[in-house]
Amino acid sequence: MTADCLACAEGMDEAEYCAKHPQMIGCVTTPPVAARTCMLFCADKTDPWGVRCKWNGCGGCSECIATARQAREASCRPFCTTKTDTWEDKCMWNGCGACDVCPGLTVQPRPPPAAAPAECKPFCVDKTEGWTDKCNWGGCGGCPACLQPIPAPTAPEASCKPFCGGKTDLWEERCTWNGCGACVECSKEL
Repeated sequence: MTADCLACAEGMDEAEYCAKHPQMIGCVTTPPVAARTCMLFCADKTDPWGVRCKWNGCGGCSECIATARQAREASCRPFCTTKTDTWEDKCMWNGCGACDVCPGLTVQPRPPPAAAPAECKPFCVDKTEGWTDKCNWGGCGGCPACLQPIPAPTAPEASCKPFCGGKTDLWEERCTWNGCGACVECSKEL
């Protein structure tokens, strides 16, 4: 169990609990001033920073300060143990950083995800909105119409398709849609 859980079970807040039990996992104590230094050997070693931060002369390294801050801000929520992702991933999640397995685990920040390949889903072609709009929809950016230069705007079609009347958008908007420009409502002064 974490300090947060144990504190709750004893009817006190985490700070009070950690003051009584500073060695408990999840309790972050302020190291003495001498321990807040960062000696050169700290960066040279290959042990995980969770281990090195406990060494005399390493507690003041930026990696240790960041780890301590994260531990204070983190907790171990129930979903952390029920999810099947790796602990390397889960320890990076909000609400999981203080789980028992995380403090000694060295977790490297995850690089940003690569851009998803552009795709053209069937609904893109089926919808009647203009390609200028559809090309900005998720799943439509890879459609052939989106990969070509954008043509100059054209006047709306001279028709009033049945879908125009069945929508809740303002007529001012609907009159700009392909297939709605000739609707009676569009010929009225808006």
